Amino acid sequence: MSQHYTDEALSSGKPRKRRRFSDEMLFTLECVSCEADLRTTPVETQVVIGHYNGGQLAACRGACARKACGHPGGLPDEGPVLPLERRLEEWEEMEL
Repeated sequence: MSQHYTDEALSSGKPRKRRRFSDEMLFTLECVSCEADLRTTPVETQVVIGHYNGGQLAACRGACARKACGHPGGLPDEGPVLPLERRLEEWEEMEL
């Protein structure tokens, strides 16, 4: 199975449904876990938790990242999230 399950879902015996990512999540502008607006949170609190269609997916450091990828600090060996200016440029290009 290619679907990612959390420890909670495995221990309960009930697999969670796959979540659909919002456009903002796909451009690393929204936390994939709590849906916080990453445009207004400090970049130091954001971590990369995965990739989708060549782009980064991010979450808030700590509980959100643990829920999303199993690691509170994001995925090991991943760099920081892209600079906000670059993420916004890509978002605006998509909107045109």
